[in-house]
Amino acid sequence: MRVSREWKDSSVDLAVLSKRLECFFRTKGLHTEETSSRDNFKILLSQSKRALGIYVEVIGLPSDFEVDFVLDERSDFKIMGSVLSVFLGGGLSLIALRSKELFEKLEPEFWAYVEKTIEELSVPKHD
Repeated sequence: MRVSREWKDSSVDLAVLSKRLECFFRTKGLHTEETSSRDNFKILLSQSKRALGIYVEVIGLPSDFEVDFVLDERSDFKIMGSVLSVFLGGGLSLIALRSKELFEKLEPEFWAYVEKTIEELSVPKHD
């Protein structure tokens, strides 16, 4: 599941936005790990050293970018989970369910925080 929103003509420092998003998740008791390139910031979320399959991507340029909030529901993970659940008693299915519940719980508050943060970080245009 991927929920995306775009901003144009915002003039936002994406590295600062990414750091602020990491802080948001840390206040929720989650661990974060950021990877970045020139125009892409990815924040992986974990809880108690367990990957959740939830991440955020900030992609683009300061004046034209996208924020993606993603619950990774890859079919290979589901297949592996089904196979291993036979041996582990459904533990992976429970983790996937908890990840989905957490994603759905965080999503509205996450987007409100993103909107507020982008508004705070936007540099006004000078004509």
